[in-house]
Amino acid sequence: MKTGLLILLSCYTVLGGCCKSIYAQGPAVEMAGLPAAWHQGIPLGNGLMGAMVWSGDGHLRLSIDRADLWDLSYIREFDLDEWNFSWVFQRWVKAGEYGAVQQLFDQPYYRDPAPVRLPAGAVTLDLFSLGRPDSVSLDLFRGSCRLAWNSGIAMSIFVHASQHVGMFRITGLPKEIAPALSPHNFLLVRNRFSTDTVPIGWQQLSYPLPVMRVEKQRAYFHQDASQGISWEMELQWKYHQDTLDAAWSVAVHYPGGETTVPVWDMVSHFLTLGYDSLYRTHTGWWQRYWMQAALHLPDSAMQRQWEMGQYLTGASFRKDAPPPSILGLWTNDDGQLPYDKNAYHHYLHTQMCAWPCYSGNRLAEAAVLTDWLWLYKPVAEKYTRKYFGADGLAFPGVSAFNAYPLGGGAPWAFSPTVSAWLGHHFYWQWKYSMDRNFLQHRAYPWVRDVALFLEKMSVFLPDSSRCLLMSSSPKTGGATGEAWFGLNTNYDLALIRALHTAACEMAEQLGLEDDLQRWRRNLDSWPEPAVDSTFSRLMIAPGVLPDPHHSYLSHLVAVYPLGLIDAFRDERTASLVKRSLDDLAPASDASWQAYGLAWLALLRARAGQGNEARAALRALIRGHFLANGLAVTEKQKDRQETLPLSPEAGMGFNAAVQEMLLQGHHGIIRLFPAIPEEWKNVSFMKLRTEGAFLVSAAMKQGLVSSVVVLSEKGGVMRMANPFGTAAVRISGARAESLDDKEIVVHTRPGMIMQFTKNE
Repeated sequence: MKTGLLILLSCYTVLGGCCKSIYAQGPAVEMAGLPAAWHQGIPLGNGLMGAMVWSGDGHLRLSIDRADLWDLSYIREFDLDEWNFSWVFQRWVKAGEYGAVQQLFDQPYYRDPAPVRLPAGAVTLDLFSLGRPDSVSLDLFRGSCRLAWNSGIAMSIFVHASQHVGMFRITGLPKEIAPALSPHNFLLVRNRFSTDTVPIGWQQLSYPLPVMRVEKQRAYFHQDASQGISWEMELQWKYHQDTLDAAWSVAVHYPGGETTVPVWDMVSHFLTLGYDSLYRTHTGWWQRYWMQAALHLPDSAMQRQWEMGQYLTGASFRKDAPPPSILGLWTNDDGQLPYDKNAYHHYLHTQMCAWPCYSGNRLAEAAVLTDWLWLYKPVAEKYTRKYFGADGLAFPGVSAFNAYPLGGGAPWAFSPTVSAWLGHHFYWQWKYSMDRNFLQHRAYPWVRDVALFLEKMSVFLPDSSRCLLMSSSPKTGGATGEAWFGLNTNYDLALIRALHTAACEMAEQLGLEDDLQRWRRNLDSWPEPAVDSTFSRLMIAPGVLPDPHHSYLSHLVAVYPLGLIDAFRDERTASLVKRSLDDLAPASDASWQAYGLAWLALLRARAGQGNEARAALRALIRGHFLANGLAVTEKQKDRQETLPLSPEAGMGFNAAVQEMLLQGHHGIIRLFPAIPEEWKNVSFMKLRTEGAFLVSAAMKQGLVSSVVVLSEKGGVMRMANPFGTAAVRISGARAESLDDKEIVVHTRPGMIMQFTKNE
């Protein structure tokens, strides 16, 4: 044990450069002033409650959100007998009848304002009394926004990391100023001066006006929505000498839900605890968060964006809260309905948001997704029986936070393979943690039930191979009948084969021999992906070539994230991956959307193409990231233009950076597998690989100088030898096998090993 501690201390010493930028004193992100658009504001959050700090109409505005605040109005078409997979198939095979599917499945999504994620309200302060702040910053490492005026006034704002409260403090005030609550306008109220005749934006929901109360040092409102849903927001403050402290919170009420502590009592309690006490526990949480992993890149722009991505991950994921929806924890505060209802899109967005959590050593954040999926598994099973008429497990491709299907493009919103891709996160959560209890009670039951469903949904072709009746590849063919294929797409095939591969591995680990044989037979019955014989590249489907300008890289899902096709396996596979990637538009092409560039960088990293991976990430920084660290979907030509947020692109950015530094799949750890040629001094600390290995490594002058590995659960550790033909010194373990290609060590739980070049 003493040896292990010495190695760990050595690790912190050797790799200390990782932490210098991360734990630097002072703010991490300086802004020229308060942003004038909500989506460019300073994002704060704790996974459940969010706040966006910006300036609107001469006021400092804190746009307040809750991830579970939804209008869950029922889509009446989904009660019809026609709402089922069989009916869609019958309309698809009959010429000229697919328009009926679009009318039933697509139109309600765009016709009706709800179901939709709702904004809670806003806290406002009159800036005219203070003047505009001279300094605005986001402290990434304390999770707080700071404003300062040359007059000596200063303000600090945070959403508490683990409590359902937000707070701010203003110091240096010559007199008390009163903050206010600002509810949103959900009802078009006409008067004799108004010419409005058609409700727009949030007004389409036609909620009644809120019930408001304003008292001394307190403001409150209660807002009724539809379906018996309501919410209330409370703001309280106190002023002493030159300091104003304020606290706010939001409570959401669903019919039949648990009785919660009245929001007035909750806010009063937190304000009594005091700003200092809450800020101390808040920053303590963030300090522990930042200690989980670190890295140091020679590219300052990429380093900064990775740090911002780490912050946004910490702000967006929290136990017992839903995972981030398509706009993240935040939603529109410009009077307009949010892009795509701020819903959950489970054919890329949901998955990409969680990708960096695994290698980034943030399994608690990754578990937010699997916990949420498990919570709503019974709802998904009901959907499976009603829509597909089958047992097992499917999941809607577009849903509300309670797994309620929303529709909007049947080929991907009701694809039969959605639950297979979501199942890959159960697989990763197990592989990166090696938690046998999770494997037995959650991961395998999910994967098993999806495999049972796919067994029921497939048919046999004359060559005895399995095929889906209708297969799709998201965004290919739009929402028309052309989006369905009569043969398996590479997207669906990859998801199905990855799921069955995982099922085999899990069943073997659990000693379930009958299940293992069943899944092996099923796996063998699904064909291999379609490859263009002329150019040796992956296709969309047999006979269908990909569009090189299409950002949704569904035909390459087998490369990343599923890892079925490994460019490091052999020359033939490496050539297939390279040709498939070379077929895509260059990263500089204006047609790329933000998530596509992040996915491209991940694919390049998996192929060992460091220069190309960096080019994609730099294009993402230049064209899509705002000053607040959030990405927008389309390329930004005018930074004042409001474009849909794309938080998954920021998460994908971080996953790609980590993939460039460390890969640990297919049973082997690879250090610095995809770094650009000019990166000579790089280091990282406590990144995670499959097998539950925590790895720290440093490269100096282009040569790996030190590697430290902690084996959490024991087992065989195989590492591609980063020192080549040089002699290797190993502390804390003895190698079972060591040559210039590979180092193999049989580890015990808790074993810490250090590998250095023997000078």
